Amino acid sequence: MMDISVTFLLTGCLIQGVFCVFNISLPERVEALRGSCVFIPCTFDINDEYVKALTEDAKRIWFKDTSPTAVFNSSSPDTGLLKGEIFGSPTEKNCTTRFDEVNQSHNGSYYFRIEAKNKDKELKFSYKKNNEYRCSQVEIGVIDSPPKPTVSLFKDQQEVKKVKETEVKKVKETEVMEETEVKKVTEVKEVKKETEVKKGKEVKEGSSVNLRCSTKIFCSSRPASLTWSSSPEHLLNESVTQQQRQEQTELISDLIFTVTHRHHLANFTCTVTHHLQELQTTKHKSRTLRVQYAPKNTSAHVNGSGVVLEGRSVTLSCSSDANPPVLNYTWYRDTEEPLKPVPSGPNLTISNTDPTHSGRYVCTAQNEHGAQNASVMLDVQYAPKNTSAHVNASGVVLEGRSVTLSCSSDANPPVLNYTWYRDTEEPLKPVQSGPTLTISNTDPTHSGRYVCTAQNEHGAQNASVMLDVQYAPKNTSAHVNGSGVVLEGRSVTLSCSSDANPPVLNYTWYRDTEEPLKPVPSGPNLTISNTDPTHSGRYVCTAQNEHGAQNASVMLDVQCESLLIHTVITIFRFQT
Repeated sequence: MMDISVTFLLTGCLIQGVFCVFNISLPERVEALRGSCVFIPCTFDINDEYVKALTEDAKRIWFKDTSPTAVFNSSSPDTGLLKGEIFGSPTEKNCTTRFDEVNQSHNGSYYFRIEAKNKDKELKFSYKKNNEYRCSQVEIGVIDSPPKPTVSLFKDQQEVKKVKETEVKKVKETEVMEETEVKKVTEVKEVKKETEVKKGKEVKEGSSVNLRCSTKIFCSSRPASLTWSSSPEHLLNESVTQQQRQEQTELISDLIFTVTHRHHLANFTCTVTHHLQELQTTKHKSRTLRVQYAPKNTSAHVNGSGVVLEGRSVTLSCSSDANPPVLNYTWYRDTEEPLKPVPSGPNLTISNTDPTHSGRYVCTAQNEHGAQNASVMLDVQYAPKNTSAHVNASGVVLEGRSVTLSCSSDANPPVLNYTWYRDTEEPLKPVQSGPTLTISNTDPTHSGRYVCTAQNEHGAQNASVMLDVQYAPKNTSAHVNGSGVVLEGRSVTLSCSSDANPPVLNYTWYRDTEEPLKPVPSGPNLTISNTDPTHSGRYVCTAQNEHGAQNASVMLDVQCESLLIHTVITIFRFQT
């Protein structure tokens, strides 16, 4: 209600087309959370001639349009249906109000009324919406549960929105138009799920991003709180601010950070906590961060030890963490020459391995953002091969000298045991282990075949070498018939023999007289066809090879026949 004078004034100004200064500024609707408070920003204006009527004692009153009784009066703020506080003063034309502990019964439309009196000026005016005046009211809507916060992703101050594949969805819907409604809904949900996976490119590693969580502030005297959490857990550094947007105050929390590949598929959750009368209520909203990055944690691997037996098949595998997934895997051999690409793909299979396949293999994983290498060693192992045993070039050693026999073999892993044997008529018997066999003081018994066996965990192989212990003639002997006596005129043969290695090259005969020895015909045998007494005497045989010579002598006694008979008779008489 208002006084008649005021009514006349307002009607008159409207008729004359004069601007009416009685107006109010407040939102059309405010939302309140049950159990919390509601804040109504409000200012009003009056005709200039009533300004003097406004004093600090002026009453600022709120009505619910369904009730003639005031629900709030600034002169008695604790007695009305709604309790709270009105801010500022009437002279500032401030009608901003906070109502506390609202509930569902407080839903409805409210209007503001000003009542003031100063001397002869009295003002009573209701800013109620009707067809006659341009006044507005505020709708209070009370909700039982707070809404979820809003989580947005910003890059370079631009919001990164999710990609919706609407065309795919439409096709799906068209395909099931003739099906039942239940079938149609099921198909649409499946497409939405597929679309959710294909959110498109969001952010690239190294970008600076801002995850923003915002929520409406229902009650400034009991402000909500925002907290961030993440899974997997990341160190979070948040910045909380308040912003006024379209007559609505928002609480905003920003997470500003530089993304790495570790943030890919991390789930960031914003939790808003509203503080009500004697309890708290929370709501959550999450955003999964999708990060594109070059290959990371690239690894190349083969079986556990990297060992394969020669002739077997082996597969080398390469794996990498990348988003988008690795586009190309390329394999290289790491040799002294520049790297050369070999077959591409995450797996490299060698069907029939040989020792040349041993070495380092390099795998390069690449996508549109970059590349990364990893390497693995392949060890192709095999039993001993190309085993050889050797001594000096000829295999010859001089008696009494030291000699070393050596054995070598190509094996992977290297030969574990070298074992030496003598190749005799008896079964092979080990004599000494090791790649070398040393005989310190050789003698002829050491001559013969020596067998070396090279062995590793995959097998064994033999090799042999001949040792020839050589020596100068020894045990040289010269001999004639049993007694060394021959009858004059008869033929006689002197023989010479010797042990030598290599065999005696030359036998030379000499007469042992007062004169220097003179060589006589050579050969192991010396034959005198028609003996006479001058042939009697000592004969010397010299046996010689490349390593030396040795002499032996024999006595030859050429006797006359009559002397021989006399000798025999004498011997006979002596015996009888």
